[in-house]
Amino acid sequence: MPNVLLEAMSSSLPVIVTSLQGVDNYITKNNVNALVVCEKQSLNNALHLLFKNKKIASNLVNNARKFIKEKYDFSYVDKQMLKFFLN
Repeated sequence: MPNVLLEAMSSSLPVIVTSLQGVDNYITKNNVNALVVCEKQSLNNALHLLFKNKKIASNLVNNARKFIKEKYDFSYVDKQMLKFFLN
């Protein structure tokens, strides 16, 4: 996953991604909460939705922060690295 997405999620920003470079597949496969769009008009609609509906934006932010804490917290990463090097 691109660092810019991780940084946005850890900064409590709602994330909108396009289908470039398979990021949308990662988002879907790993159940990361982000709006996925495929074309210019969809991006426009997604932006409008987030500005108009603060509850959706808030849910995206809260779930993204939860994902970051679960998958990128140092204690989790530390355990994963230890498991990798010991096997």
